[in-house]
Amino acid sequence: MNNTNSTAQEEIAKAVETTPESDLTAARIDEIVLKSTGNDKLTDDLFRAAEEFEFSASHKAYQRDEGPWGGVGMLTVIVAAAAAGGIFGRYGQSPGLTWMPPVLSPVVAALITIIALASVRKPMGRNAAGSCVIALVLIVAAGLVTLLAPGLKPWEQVSVIASMAVGLVGVAWIHLVRARNPEAARERDLGLFLARREARAALAEERERSIHALGERLQNARADAASLESLWAYAAGYADKRGVQGLERANGPVGASKLTAILDIPRDHHDIAGERTEAAWAAKRQKS
Repeated sequence: MNNTNSTAQEEIAKAVETTPESDLTAARIDEIVLKSTGNDKLTDDLFRAAEEFEFSASHKAYQRDEGPWGGVGMLTVIVAAAAAGGIFGRYGQSPGLTWMPPVLSPVVAALITIIALASVRKPMGRNAAGSCVIALVLIVAAGLVTLLAPGLKPWEQVSVIASMAVGLVGVAWIHLVRARNPEAARERDLGLFLARREARAALAEERERSIHALGERLQNARADAASLESLWAYAAGYADKRGVQGLERANGPVGASKLTAILDIPRDHHDIAGERTEAAWAAKRQKS
């Protein structure tokens, strides 16, 4: 082992030792090895470009989500839950809450109406539509209990009944639009899921191109590929001693693991929900 590699090994050992175990990934080992050998200057701009590409692809994917309506639907449920909580005041549990059902139920009805009006041009996604159903159930339950309570004022009675009626019409409209435009509803439901799938395909192409460019840069700089791989194995072995086991380098030159980590959208709950929704739509198509 020559002096250069010996010096690099010392730097690698120190870097691995000072890195928290949770951060000791294959990508982090790439960074450590490239920096210890002075090759990080060749790759920094390549990594930055990869990060910018990933951000752009992910941002475009999230634009295909339900947009603000999923959040409005959640707000509707929250307000409806608060309205439902006020029924306890009617039976002496907390008299100060008696105003909540007749005052907040119209707010819920108004939010449902806004969502219903917004669905005139394009069906709402299943999250917003489902939230409206939950909110309607809450204000109807709260409204019925409130109507049975003693001492109800005339304006409170009108407010509760009108809110239930308006909410029912709004929810019926939202689901009617979805039923009459199934393809548009499917596109809305699966928008984020399909967009993330497309983004992953684009990221895979960019990953292949970037790894090829990385190899050319290291080759043009006359970097010793075998030495870099040996140092990577040394770093992974040192990490193994710290309890971080199973680190594997991505195919390609040292630095490919870093690019692979950047140019990817990790699987999460969005994918699980999307797969279930896609399966549900497929089952619905088979029945029809």
